[in-house]
Amino acid sequence: MKLYGSLNNRFDENHYFNGTLGNVQVGTYATEYLWSDRHAYEVTKVIDQGHLFIRRLKAIRTDSYGMSDSQSYRYESNPDAVPEEIVLSKGKWRRVRRYTKEGLDKAIECSKEDCKTEEAAIRWGTFAYCRGLTQKQKERLMNGKEIVKRESEINISFGIADEHYDYSF
Repeated sequence: MKLYGSLNNRFDENHYFNGTLGNVQVGTYATEYLWSDRHAYEVTKVIDQGHLFIRRLKAIRTDSYGMSDSQSYRYESNPDAVPEEIVLSKGKWRRVRRYTKEGLDKAIECSKEDCKTEEAAIRWGTFAYCRGLTQKQKERLMNGKEIVKRESEINISFGIADEHYDYSF
């Protein structure tokens, strides 16, 4: 049992609204519940009902209440948002992170802008990209193998899009 954050968020997380249980399709809205904030998403790809891709919606404030709990939003699809892969594992939704040699090379290339030497860029890019991988996983990655990790639980509901920013923190 979770005894933290917004009571409203705890009630709504991990539910299916508007008949979406077992019927999540491309375009279905979703809401991620955080401590007391909420983020609106849309489903962009369905592998099966336990393996989805989602991306953040563009949430545009439509009220004029400023730093208030009374917030209303209009939602638009956001093709520039990076899709996130999520899987249902043991009754909980989890984000998936895929590590590839190409991703590592890209991280090293990006770090060249911030580092003075190529050696430093390789060290920094590798450290940043491979953080959280075991030595064995790093070796497999360097040999061209893809590493797939299920990350921490994501509290998400399907069938509604809801954005909320709690100004009290």
